[in-house]
Amino acid sequence: MTSPRRRSALPAVAIVVVVAIVGTLAGCRQAPLDPGFRSPSADESAPPTVARVDYLVPAGFVETYAYTTGSHLYPVPTIEHLIPVEAVDDYTNLDVIGVISYLMDIDVSDWSEDQRAEQVAEYVASVGAPTGDPISSTVDGRPAITVPVSEPATNDPDLVYTYDATYIFAGIHLVQVQCQYRDRQEAVKQACTALLDSMRIVG
Repeated sequence: MTSPRRRSALPAVAIVVVVAIVGTLAGCRQAPLDPGFRSPSADESAPPTVARVDYLVPAGFVETYAYTTGSHLYPVPTIEHLIPVEAVDDYTNLDVIGVISYLMDIDVSDWSEDQRAEQVAEYVASVGAPTGDPISSTVDGRPAITVPVSEPATNDPDLVYTYDATYIFAGIHLVQVQCQYRDRQEAVKQACTALLDSMRIVG
């Protein structure tokens, strides 16, 4: 059994460190800046990005890169998937936890619970159908709504994905935890509860 460890949901980006050598060379003059690139002002803030999501990987689960999500609520999310250890070599496995971090085009900081519930209903309607009543809670002190969902597979009319989707609202950030199950429903539900209890959202 795998011990829990801390994970951060971060975009997979390459970091390039540029070292500038400052000095004066006799007879050399500095080349002008490329006019095609605007120089930011000193008081200009960086554009917002998706929130970083920290959590403990539940015992008995491991991270995998072999899964994708079918529908994205907003462009360019960061996505991580966890599966049970015993499903690592099972290419038919549908017991998966997805942690998805979005940057929304709206700020929901001052929204009421009813407004958040309406937004979640729109999210669910865009991919499938609810199979139970939504439940309001908090995750890392932030408002959250969980709803069980039944989503038909787009490439297989006989396949339906069943999962509990938790939507966590944090200003312009949305974190979705998708707890999908087929053969290991109880294990996935317990793992999701542990993951959500340990979650910290930075952004």
